[in-house]
Amino acid sequence: MQKITVSQFKRALAARKKIGAGPVTGQSTGVRHAKGDELEMRRMLDEQRVDAARESSKLQETFRLAAQSRYEAVKYLGASGAKVHLGNIGLLDKPFLIWATPHANILDDSSIERGRSWAKINVEQSTAVHDEDGYPIDSLDRLTFYYLWENETGYTVVVDVSAYTTLWGFWQGAAFFYHTGHPTHAGHPGADDPDESGRYGSAHLDLSANLALYEWWNEPPTIAPLQNSPDQHTRIGFLDRGWRGWGDGTSSTMFAGFVLEQNLVVIPPGGVLVTEVSLDVVHRVDHGHVLADFSSGDFQVTSHWVQVEYVAGPELTPTPVVGGLHP
Repeated sequence: MQKITVSQFKRALAARKKIGAGPVTGQSTGVRHAKGDELEMRRMLDEQRVDAARESSKLQETFRLAAQSRYEAVKYLGASGAKVHLGNIGLLDKPFLIWATPHANILDDSSIERGRSWAKINVEQSTAVHDEDGYPIDSLDRLTFYYLWENETGYTVVVDVSAYTTLWGFWQGAAFFYHTGHPTHAGHPGADDPDESGRYGSAHLDLSANLALYEWWNEPPTIAPLQNSPDQHTRIGFLDRGWRGWGDGTSSTMFAGFVLEQNLVVIPPGGVLVTEVSLDVVHRVDHGHVLADFSSGDFQVTSHWVQVEYVAGPELTPTPVVGGLHP
């Protein structure tokens, strides 16, 4: 078996390229709004966060039972030898690594457990990050679960990979009002407002789940070609607040359960496939505040398993195509 240490794996990942997110929506509930000055809005949003965390344990049990039912069904198919679409099932019920990048401090706690490995993260921003021209820009925080599967059949295999993940948390965004007359504010660097009446802020939060497959038998490892984007990249939620003249805030409880998939990946004998299941949090503020809380109370992100469905056969020999593509 090809040996991979965590340190080697992290170094190899440093050179990877980010794949974009697809436009598939997730779910949220209990949307609540807050308006007023900054102090009043912060107080109201904090109260909503505490209330949501208090209720989290009641609803988390519903998620747990649903995930356990799926887990037992998949485990049965793998153990029974039942024939499925491609013929065989490999169930990976524990990741070998849980990692947060680029800011490890967003990860409050984590645990690797069979069928329910979880992580608690908290992403919060109140101060704008600017580009060289003084305009606010996006920041990305990512939580990732890594799974490993080796082709031990002795044959070339074609695999379908799917990953089941649930998350339960709370998110909020608030845009605060302020005078735009200051010559260095981030909205219009160097601009001045003669009547000092223009006031606005902004808050942006975008959550997505992503699946990527690393072909570890190549040197250096490569990412399997992107297929159907909505199957591999799911937008869970999007929040964008901005208001002229008044502050504006929104908060809600966020819950989602989803399956990410990639199909028909060819793996040579002895090849190692690394599956990356990630939650991306893209955030930006300009005189505002955003929060993605998957840490308080029973809030968490849970990666339940990766399923590898495969069929083995003789080595594949590509057929040369002369004079263009066959119809």
